[in-house]
This record gives sequence, C-alpha cells and structure tokens, in this order.
Amino acid sequence: MPIFGAELSEVAPKDPVSLAVVDDQYIVAFNRNSSTSGLMPDGAFSVMDTATETARAFSGLSTTQYPTVVPAAAAVGAGGYAWAAISYGHTVWKVDPVTGGVTTITTGSGFINNGAARVATAGGYVVLISTAGSSNGVRTINVSTNATAQYSITGHTFSSAVASDGTYVYFYGIVSSVAGLYRLDPSTGTATAVGGRGSGAPDGQGCYVGGSIWMSNTVSLFKFDPTGVAAPVAYNHTAITGGNYLDPVSLAAHTDGWIYGYGGSGYLIGFNPATGTFGKEALSPARGRRFNVVSCDGKLWVPSGEPLT
Repeated sequence: MPIFGAELSEVAPKDPVSLAVVDDQYIVAFNRNSSTSGLMPDGAFSVMDTATETARAFSGLSTTQYPTVVPAAAAVGAGGYAWAAISYGHTVWKVDPVTGGVTTITTGSGFINNGAARVATAGGYVVLISTAGSSNGVRTINVSTNATAQYSITGHTFSSAVASDGTYVYFYGIVSSVAGLYRLDPSTGTATAVGGRGSGAPDGQGCYVGGSIWMSNTVSLFKFDPTGVAAPVAYNHTAITGGNYLDPVSLAAHTDGWIYGYGGSGYLIGFNPATGTFGKEALSPARGRRFNVVSCDGKLWVPSGEPLT
C-alpha cells in the first residue's frame, strides 16, 4: 500500500478531531476545544479548498471547553454545507465552506445522557444518534429547510457507530437488549434490526462500499450486510506493523476502492475489500494531533494541529 504524500503548510485547528467533506472540494476541520495554546484558538475551524490546496481559518463556534465542542465522529457534509454537533447533541452548526458563515440550529434539550452524538447523512437529512441512549435518542435536521425532528427508539440504550448508504442511516447499538446493526429511516425515525452482533462492537463513523456497511473498532474492520441475509464478517489487522485505529475513528471510502482510517501511531491503515487484505503506511513527516482521514477530490487528507506555534 505505497502512499506518496506531501505536507501543505496550511492552517488547521490544534485538535482537528472531526472532519466534514463538502461537494468533494472542501474539507471543514472542527476543533476540539482545550486549554492547549495554538495558532487557532478555541471556537475556531478551518476550511481547506482542495481545488486550490489552500486553507482559511474562521471563528464563530463556542469557546466552551466542556463539554467538548464537536467531538470525533460528529461532523458530516450534506447539501453544500458542513454540519457539526456539539457534545450532548443539543446544538448543531451549519457551516458554509465558501464564506465561513455559521448557522446555529438547536435540536432540543435532553438528548444525550453524558455521551456524544454519532452523525451521518441520508435521504436529505442530517441524523444524530445518541451514544448513550435517551428518551429521544435520534434527532434529524432537514438539509433543505433546517427543520428538526425528535424520535424515540423503544428500548434503545446504546449506540457506538453510524454509516449511510445514501438512503438510510445504519447504526450499531443495543435496542431492547439486542446488540447489532439497525437501519434507520430518517424521514420517519423508524429503526429496523438488519444484522447480528458479530465478534466485537464497532465505534465511530463507518462507510458504504460494495453494497456493504463497513465499521471499525481499534483492531478490526467489520462488514455488515444491510439486507440482514449474510452474517457479519470481521477482519483483524493486528498482524501488520503500524498500530491500531484511533477510537472512535471515521472511515474514508476512497476512489481507489480501498477503505482508509487513521492509526494512532502515525500510520494510515488501508483495507482492500476486493481481497480482504490490509496495508499500513507511515505518514511523513511524523506529526502529533492527527485524528482522522478523509477522501476528497481524488486524494486522501489528514490534517494535523502541529506545529502549535
């Protein structure tokens, strides 16, 4: 899996944990606020224009350090905008990548019990699913109108990973004490069980490749059949030098047919669904404050918060 890369000296937040790709041109990197000093302060985000390979810095988000502002797996691109959910899911920012303008959308209180939101998009909606369950464990935003809705899934106590096939959002979680993959219709909030548990629980944001839902945990990639016919399959990568996926991680389906994720030891982890094999490549130069990879404009992109000064 040879990777030929170059580092651009463009601005990124000090902790770019959550990324959104908009129109296959813009990458919006949201900051995780902290007491660490850096070139970009709390409440900031950056927009990389992949057509020109230049990035711009913007402010306008909350500077609160607790709860974490825009945690990992909490941002997505849809309808020409980037959408990012604050921890606890009661606020979503809609960001215009061209102007940097921010629209604040309130989804309602009492959403998440000491957890975070996993965010995906499907069927013209941005969907937030509570990681900790709640009486209203699902929130949706209509991409065209900004209208919000709240839904309760009976027995929903836990969710850890989300993915989308463009029509439905799939989440891995526990509903009525049964762990597995569930299909959510964002227009109605109805959840349907479609897959078994498999050998381990995934976390973060998955992807849809080759008719399958793909999700990961630190050591494995999971293949789920969205029709529920085939049993889940787990692929383990620990035999290959290069470390594990970060937790939670966002998987990137790339134009070469591979699925990529960022490894916590500075490696890019790739998986070829056609052969069921992994590859790992050290990123150069070595940097800290890397968290996720995205696919945009035919390239893979991994922002870093370093150097801080």
